[in-house]
Amino acid sequence: MSANWMTRPTVLGGNWGRFPVMSSRKGDSVSDAFRGLFGRSDQYALLVIPDHTVLEGTTAARRLFGLEEAGIVPVPEFPSTVAKAIDEAFQGNAVRLELVAPTPDGERTFDVTVQPVGAQSVVEKVLLLAVANCLPRSRRDQESELLVRIALAVSQTDDVSLAVEQTLRHICQATGWVLGEAWVLRPVEGGEPVLGYCGEWTSEKRLLQAFTAQAAGLRFRRGEGIPGTAWGAGAPVWVSDLRTSGIFTRRALAAAARLEAAVSIPLVYAADDEIVAILQFFMREVPADNEQLVQLVSAVAAPLAQLLRQKQSDGAHRLAEARFTGIVSTASDAIISIDGSRRITLFNWGAERIFGYSAAEALGQLVDILLPEELRSRHAAHIVEFARSSDITRRMGERSRIVGLRKNGEIFPAEGSISRLSSGGEWVYTVILRDVSERIRTEEELRVLAERMRKAAESRDEVMALVSHDLRNPLSTISMCLSGLRDDPPPTPDMANGLVVLAEESALLMSRMIQDLLDIASIDAGRLSIDRVRQTIGPTLRRAVDMHRLIGIEQGISVAADVPSEMDQIAVMIDGERIVQVLSNLIGNACKFTDAGGSVVVSAAMLPDAVQVTVRDTGRGVPVDAIPHVFDRFWHARRGAAQRSTGLGLAIARGIIEAHDGRIWVESTVGQGSAFHFTVPSTTNAVREWMTDDRKTPPQKSVVR
Repeated sequence: MSANWMTRPTVLGGNWGRFPVMSSRKGDSVSDAFRGLFGRSDQYALLVIPDHTVLEGTTAARRLFGLEEAGIVPVPEFPSTVAKAIDEAFQGNAVRLELVAPTPDGERTFDVTVQPVGAQSVVEKVLLLAVANCLPRSRRDQESELLVRIALAVSQTDDVSLAVEQTLRHICQATGWVLGEAWVLRPVEGGEPVLGYCGEWTSEKRLLQAFTAQAAGLRFRRGEGIPGTAWGAGAPVWVSDLRTSGIFTRRALAAAARLEAAVSIPLVYAADDEIVAILQFFMREVPADNEQLVQLVSAVAAPLAQLLRQKQSDGAHRLAEARFTGIVSTASDAIISIDGSRRITLFNWGAERIFGYSAAEALGQLVDILLPEELRSRHAAHIVEFARSSDITRRMGERSRIVGLRKNGEIFPAEGSISRLSSGGEWVYTVILRDVSERIRTEEELRVLAERMRKAAESRDEVMALVSHDLRNPLSTISMCLSGLRDDPPPTPDMANGLVVLAEESALLMSRMIQDLLDIASIDAGRLSIDRVRQTIGPTLRRAVDMHRLIGIEQGISVAADVPSEMDQIAVMIDGERIVQVLSNLIGNACKFTDAGGSVVVSAAMLPDAVQVTVRDTGRGVPVDAIPHVFDRFWHARRGAAQRSTGLGLAIARGIIEAHDGRIWVESTVGQGSAFHFTVPSTTNAVREWMTDDRKTPPQKSVVR
């Protein structure tokens, strides 16, 4: 479905752009990560590269933006504001915007986050364009919000001109139109009423000053001018080109102000089906969704006409207040009014739902009960500053994030706006506030997904580098040995056997690397095979040491076990082969980084509810700044080791120990050696019994220096 985007200051839209064709072979590894994270068909997400080519997209997102259902889209058509957001995101900024589009379920508002996910070594820069559908807003929702704002403007002032000005302001800000005018029916003695100018609102006062000044002296009979034509037709009237219109009287001034089009919309008082006023709006171009915008304004025009008629009647104030109360009380946003002393005078149902107070509890109280204690004095100062300013309305949170305080003590994030209106000679301050906790949670989830996708892409790049480089070396060695045996057989059996042994060692190295990759993939997927059996841990520790004694002898290193006999009675639930795998990795690393004449000792100690195993060496040690990274995957310590590895061994060891509900850590001093510790929980009371023996002292953990 191709979206017909609404164009307004808070809803991005505009012209559509075309972008160059892109190769289809870019970003394969990132695409895999994307498909893994956004597999559901109801999610909205696209994967985009700098020239705006769409590499991947969910079905929902493709339909939303009118893209092809599958494959790479090399020449997408995005709204210009979305295209600008994509370009800005590639400068390293996360961009968030709001879009309104028609869907089969009605018009909905979408929160769009354009988030860079990093530069990869195999692909170009990639970003994630994620659309959260957690804020669906139908046209009825928009009408309700606009109606609430207009009802507030009209119902809280006795000045009709001010009410009209505020009504025009809300409509213009909601639609993106630059100027709104109100023409009210005025009686003429002995004749038919005429339309007289009642006020205007514009976002460009200086540019449109001459244009609006001329309107003050105009009058229109039925059928005259654009307002009179709408009055006569009883329906909205569009003029798409003011320069050539025969019913428009201010063509020269409109051209100077760069106004291109206008629409006049009648306000009908429902009680007697009579037109009471005409609202006329000017714009720089006819919007693509003009009929939708007119329907939006018309939907709020009928109640507004009733309120205006009631304002003009001496005895209608209480009726208007009742209508206002009915509209405000059912709004889902919190609508709260306070007087000059900051005491609550209005507390609607939305405020009750959000803050947890009943209206009876809140009315008459200081607004401080809705604010965290540390913000109360600041809020009071803001009210004083707002009262002294020339602003009638102001968006809250422009300088700092705003929060609210619920009755139960919970602090929550919010967004809102504050306005002030004169009532009975006093200012009344009204806040429309929305709880944005759910939206912030959604944004955080998107941020986490983007970070996961970035890390997944980095991991895949590193795997590709490993496969293309580290596995190539032993494979080349095997090929060289086999070629030598075939093409130029060695003169002696010992030399031939040497080539065979070298090929076997290279094949074993490749096997270890491939097994490491399989293990780390199993850990990532949560499918690491752990077959835990109740057994004593002492024999497992000694078996691991015995496996490495010969290696130690060949390198001139002492490899020994210091395992108390009590360990033969301590029962643990472990996968013995996996624990041997962990110990083999730790002992192998210790031998790798310990010079001849050094030692590697495997010991065990009893802790409450657990057994702690330590592999201690007298090697070169790990620098302090490298200790936080030793268990990261693909991390290689540059300590002079001659042997190559995948850099996955310690990461796999951590995954195995954590799968046993234990933990693993390292303590090291450069030049003195390292001690790698891990724990596995005990399944018997033997540990507690042993620890209560006064003759035993639990081992104390040393501090990393």
